[in-house]
Amino acid sequence: MSSFQDYVVEESIEEYQSGAISRGDLERRVLGALGDAEGRRVLAGVPARAAASRPRRAAAPRPIGGGAGVETQDVRVPVQGAELLGYLARPEGAGPFPAILAIHENRGLVDHIKDCARRLAGAGYVALAPDLLSRQGGTAAKFSDPNDAIAALGQSDPEQNTRDLVAALDWLAQQPYVDRNRLAVTGWCMGGGYTWRVVTQAGSRLKAAVPWYGPNPPGDVDKIQAPVFAIYGELDQRINAGIDAITQQMQQNGKQFEKKIYPNAQHAFNNDQNPERYNAEQAPIAWNDMLQFLDRHLKR
Repeated sequence: MSSFQDYVVEESIEEYQSGAISRGDLERRVLGALGDAEGRRVLAGVPARAAASRPRRAAAPRPIGGGAGVETQDVRVPVQGAELLGYLARPEGAGPFPAILAIHENRGLVDHIKDCARRLAGAGYVALAPDLLSRQGGTAAKFSDPNDAIAALGQSDPEQNTRDLVAALDWLAQQPYVDRNRLAVTGWCMGGGYTWRVVTQAGSRLKAAVPWYGPNPPGDVDKIQAPVFAIYGELDQRINAGIDAITQQMQQNGKQFEKKIYPNAQHAFNNDQNPERYNAEQAPIAWNDMLQFLDRHLKR
């Protein structure tokens, strides 16, 4: 399994065991990500659980689009051999503004990530949220079932995705309303993992990086040139198992590194469209901590 296949499988098993998804959802994700033979081998090791004891809560819809002082648009970003679909939100005015690449979770470019981009724009940043399912036709057009989106992202090539994200960062830097000397990257869950990968590959292009509960990069920590602020949830044991290792690697390589673990918070605790995971107390605190970090490195 690739690192992100492993990530998708482990997260899906965790969600199944907690009662957040059904056995059918688990099978659809794992078989889709790994193929029939390997998927069934993995599933055979996952014991059946008792029916969930709590009812699923529906997420409240949130409006997506431009807000006061914010402009939004769908964009197409040329990358090697393809185009990335994306959602761009920016403050009104000519700029130039600092800019942030905002990388989605393992469900693709959904409304929650667009809302995060709008919120970043409201704080004074141009935010580009690219769709890593673009080469498969795009999240909205091809993946109405999030389980299929998760499986497809598990199958996708992490190296290709990282190259596409760096290309998207370069495209963002070329926009006339962007200050190319003030660029950052952030991302959530799987996108947090890609945040780590991008910061290892983007060199001096970046002035800051904020991975939210993302798996550690596979290597190249020595190539990081931007300060990193890593956000974790206290209850996220799977991701938190890597905190000591990345802390040691960053220290050994002399990198600027801050981290914070938010109490009583699970994996994906920022996602207000995931009622099983969202932490209404800690998510705003973490968001403001991110903005303070970004402001310190991009607006001074």
